[in-house]
Amino acid sequence: MEEVKPVIAFVDASDQINLTIPGFLRQDTDKIDQFTVLSGDMQLEIAEVGVQVDGSSTRVRLILAEKIDLTRNYEIIHPDYQSCKAVMRKVLDEDKYLYSGDDLGPTYTSERTYLRVWAPTANRVEVILYAAGDALVGNHFEMEKDIQGTWYLELNGDLKNKFYTYLVHVHGLVREAVDPYAKSVNVNGTKGAIIDLNETNPRGWQETERPKLEKYVDAIIYESHIRDLSMAASSGIVNRGKYLALTEENTESHDGFTTGLAHLKELGITHLHLLPIMESEFIIDDQNKYNWGYGTNFFFATEGQYVTDPANPVLRVKEFKKLVMVLHKNGIRIVLDVVYNHLGRFDADLERIVPGYYLRRDEQWNLFCGSGVNNDFASERPMARKLMLDSLKYWVEEYRVDGYRFDLMGLHDQRTMLQGVREVHAIDPSILFYGEAWYLSTGLPYSELMVKNSQQGTPIGIFNDNVRDVVVSGGLSPVTERGFASGKREIESGIKKAVVGSIINYDPVNVYNVEYQKRSHQEIIHTLAPHESINYVTSHDNYALRDRLDRSNPEATEEEKEKMAMLANGIILTCQGIPFLAGGVEIHKTKFGDENSYQSSDYINEIDWSYKTRYYQMFKFYQGLIRLRKEHPAFRMTTAEEIINKLVFFDSPSGTVAFSINDYANGDSWRSIVVIYNQNNSSEQLKLPGSDWMVVVKAEQAGIRPLEKITGDSVQVPPIGMMVLYQN
Repeated sequence: MEEVKPVIAFVDASDQINLTIPGFLRQDTDKIDQFTVLSGDMQLEIAEVGVQVDGSSTRVRLILAEKIDLTRNYEIIHPDYQSCKAVMRKVLDEDKYLYSGDDLGPTYTSERTYLRVWAPTANRVEVILYAAGDALVGNHFEMEKDIQGTWYLELNGDLKNKFYTYLVHVHGLVREAVDPYAKSVNVNGTKGAIIDLNETNPRGWQETERPKLEKYVDAIIYESHIRDLSMAASSGIVNRGKYLALTEENTESHDGFTTGLAHLKELGITHLHLLPIMESEFIIDDQNKYNWGYGTNFFFATEGQYVTDPANPVLRVKEFKKLVMVLHKNGIRIVLDVVYNHLGRFDADLERIVPGYYLRRDEQWNLFCGSGVNNDFASERPMARKLMLDSLKYWVEEYRVDGYRFDLMGLHDQRTMLQGVREVHAIDPSILFYGEAWYLSTGLPYSELMVKNSQQGTPIGIFNDNVRDVVVSGGLSPVTERGFASGKREIESGIKKAVVGSIINYDPVNVYNVEYQKRSHQEIIHTLAPHESINYVTSHDNYALRDRLDRSNPEATEEEKEKMAMLANGIILTCQGIPFLAGGVEIHKTKFGDENSYQSSDYINEIDWSYKTRYYQMFKFYQGLIRLRKEHPAFRMTTAEEIINKLVFFDSPSGTVAFSINDYANGDSWRSIVVIYNQNNSSEQLKLPGSDWMVVVKAEQAGIRPLEKITGDSVQVPPIGMMVLYQN
């Protein structure tokens, strides 16, 4: 029996159904007049038929004589093909369905609560009001169909701390869903909460301001997870694993060294980048299991596991606000790791409300899987874009967060990202934007995605894996692969490119002729300004720096590997651009060889604060370099032009890189600064550009106070180490 061939049908305009027919042969085009369209028991008139053969598929366009009703089912019939239901696709992008208001979700007052949801394909929407977060039965209220695809309802009375869902009737299906604009949720996010946001402000909230940030390159980013910073028994923290852990200002380890927030303040970083804290599919609120949380379900609600009482929707907001407030009081800004590129599950609440709209699919209606989890978010679709941008503005305005790190940013379209920057910077231009710019196939043209080099000339920074690879290797490279800091030879030019912030037009030493950059143009990162380069060697992903060095240099002594670690991030902290440090690297954190610890135990992931005792000199080295960078703007130049004019590389032995930053660069108080990196196992003699230099970084010591004076014009650089000298 001959197989009946499938047909996929999309409604792409108000009167148009587009069919994709795999295997439809060119000689079969005379059969296109045999298509019929049914809506219920009615056969609709087809005013025009068009056909386009494209490779192994044929696209047929059916123009109907009447306008399409989004809430009705349309069935496509043909004697030679499978019947199918039409999917509402690009028609939903028409202006008449784009809601531009700012009142989606709940709007609470003590007299009444207003609810609005975008559900243009639904023929009926109900609100189910629950008395409690764990209630099984609620009261039903009919919503009214309103403008631009939205449904609206006013509920009288004080509904504070009640819970609700939507019951959506769409194309013959009835499904319960949580409001995507819910500002708080119940345990594990099965219901939205109606809360008074005025009650969520901790004492002192209005009086606490953001720490100042004049330029993006002034940022020194430290990445960690709530639990990593606080779960170890050695932390001395009371609220371990909770938002409140980072509100405890004077915690100490058993040995009397600062931990948690006090440690971050002592270290001197400017920004704490927290792994995802939005309510996640992968984290169970009432279980004590570790997960990074890269499965966001709700773009406006905090993760409940980190709240002292996840059943309390007010505390979900208030305790995270307190974390932000206390960080700000202590001079630290906060960056949210945001996961907009995919949803926590493919049958997420968004899909229940508007089926087929928020996820990317191909012409055969298969989900794209650039994210690796089979549910890529369609940020290019207008109402999906609005949801994402409304969320970005909300966290800045309501929670006063100071930046965003975009997970798999390369899956987002450029228009959405750039519009997001514009709208958020209209609120506060100091907010950081940066993310992962890897290219992952997701159905959009490469030229439209926020991938490497698309950041050029924008306020957006990208993780510079060219820097990572040349300093220590990483990513998908074999774990035995080495970088400059771990002993790989003849890659000095790659380090020089990192030093200048990867700016595209730096010329003096032809820094682009290096083996590691002989790849396609798309893979090489070039910047137009240094803030576009987020310089790093390790992050939460893959091996910890210590573990990578153990595997790439198994024959090295522990002392040598410690020197390699300090040299690696010493390079990061003295390059132009924005430095990024993985949490715990300053005390030689290990994950015990676990390459992908996203759901491993706290023992694997947490910062063991007893390491601070053992590696205190390493901590002081990082602290000194951070202070050097913060107090000397020569390391934080803002334009390519200034870097070209002020930074000069000079001759040095093989295995070393040496450069000077001159003429009081960027308003620095030091006239000239020399930085030298040495990967060799032996000390190296270098000739300096001039005489009479003061040394502020050497071997394991770093800071702004002179360690020694060099009266001549040469210096001995210690093995596997670096030096910084200045001259007035």
